[in-house]
Amino acid sequence: MMKKKRFSYMRIPIVYPNPSQFPEWYWIRGLHDACIIGIVEYDINRLKEQKWISNEIIITLDASKALWDTSIQSIVFRNAKLIDDGGFVPGKTWWFGDEIEEENNKYQLTICIDKLKEKGKIIIRFEECVVVRNK
Repeated sequence: MMKKKRFSYMRIPIVYPNPSQFPEWYWIRGLHDACIIGIVEYDINRLKEQKWISNEIIITLDASKALWDTSIQSIVFRNAKLIDDGGFVPGKTWWFGDEIEEENNKYQLTICIDKLKEKGKIIIRFEECVVVRNK
């Protein structure tokens, strides 16, 4: 059994992480205060880039008011499962912080959210991630 790796950007006080500790697609500068516009699941069941993709979960963001990384439009999780939506409310849910665990080349992302003055967590398990940025 492989050891779990944990990556987190919820540190107080803020400690700037070493980029080599994170997966290459990770939003190292953080998405604190990005508004989560939507979470959509798609069944795909096809070969894509020489790998079988059964489904995708896409989180669409308005990162224009995020404290650090304002370039992200959406995050695509491939071969993913939404474990908990945290009571997500479209356009009224803000990204507070996140933590990623890796085990055997599979990931679990826990997004800490603020929604309508309540706290919650969105949890997604996935195999691959693609980050779509503004051009």
